[in-house]
This record gives sequence, C-alpha cells and structure tokens, in this order.
Amino acid sequence: MDYLFYPGLLVPVTICGITDLRDGIVRNRVVLLTAVTGLMYHVFIGQGPAYSLTGGLVGLLAGYIGYRYGGMAGGDLKFITALGIWLGVHDLYWVLLIGSLIGVVWGVAVLLKHRQFLATVKEMAYIRYGVAFLRKIPEDADAPLPKDAIPFATCLALATWLVVALKGGHIW
Repeated sequence: MDYLFYPGLLVPVTICGITDLRDGIVRNRVVLLTAVTGLMYHVFIGQGPAYSLTGGLVGLLAGYIGYRYGGMAGGDLKFITALGIWLGVHDLYWVLLIGSLIGVVWGVAVLLKHRQFLATVKEMAYIRYGVAFLRKIPEDADAPLPKDAIPFATCLALATWLVVALKGGHIW
C-alpha cells in the first residue's frame, strides 16, 4: 500500500510547502484534498476512520494553540489538521517537533542575518535570578504577517519528508 501512501501524502505536502514559501499561502483546495484522501486511505487499508480523525483532532488542537497566540496563520492550522489525518497522532508529534525546530533555526538565521537577534531577545524576554521570563506573548492573531515571517507549512513539509525517510517507509 506504500505506492498509494507516498504520492497521496508527499505530493500535496510538497505543494503546500512550496506555495507557502513562494506566496505565503497554503491553498485550501490542496489541504482539503489531502485531508479527504488521507481519510479514504486509512479506511481503505483497514485502520478505519478513528485513526485518521484522532490524528486530525490532535492536529487541530495543537495548531489552534499556535494560531490563537499569533504563532501561525490559518492555512498552517488547516495543514496541520490534514497532516494529522494522514499520519496519525504519533507521527504527527514528530512532524510538529521537527518542523518547529526547523522553524526556530530558520528564524534565528533570519535574525542573525539582519543583526537583530539580541534586540529581539531583549524585547521578548528578560532574565532574573538566572531564569528567563517572557515579556509579552503576541496577542492579535488577526494582525498581518510580517514580510519576513517564517513559512511554517514549508517547515512542516520538510519535517514530513524527514519523518517518512527516517522511518524507512513504515508510517503506521
């Protein structure tokens, strides 16, 4: 069944990653198609809809937290949900962890390139008694994205490819 799994997951993941990098948008029709085909795939191979829907629900909840606090856009939230439907809870966890690490490294690289790393850290946090405290959390999730925002769907697409490769094709 891997011949259905890989194109069904990796083609739309790649499309979402490229469009987010290029245009700053994750297309709804690609995400919807990804979610529907993921659900159909798991029903077809016998894992049933519970496997997919549980992964999708966990993806929705995890993504909503990031969306709610302004850390990602709505397309990223939908993309994470579709990834959960395809991958299930366990592999979604690894994609989110690795994708977040890719995003952090990318963000630090951008700040270092613009020589803004220390200023940004001082603006966001302070240290007292050897413990770091956050000064502020982004409050407005509807604010426009900055021009140098990290395309998180691209980070998630890279992480998905990495997780699939590291697992040697054994996704479930």
